[in-house]
Amino acid sequence: MAESKPKSFEEGLQQLESVVQMLESDGLTLEQSLVEFEKGVKLAKDLQVQLEQAKRRVDVLKQTLNGELETSPLDSDPT
Repeated sequence: MAESKPKSFEEGLQQLESVVQMLESDGLTLEQSLVEFEKGVKLAKDLQVQLEQAKRRVDVLKQTLNGELETSPLDSDPT
């Protein structure tokens, strides 16, 4: 059963927390634990990318002369 990529950062974080809870439980076999660990690593990587994109977006916010905020478009997703 392949799990779809989270639609939002919050959804991904919730999925990662669920994976951690499963790994901390005593009911998984070694193989199940490895599958969940791999899923967690992928989720953590995706979340890190989202955080980096958010940071870049914040970095490009700038104050204009009249006090309004403007944003510059980011480059397309490199992945």
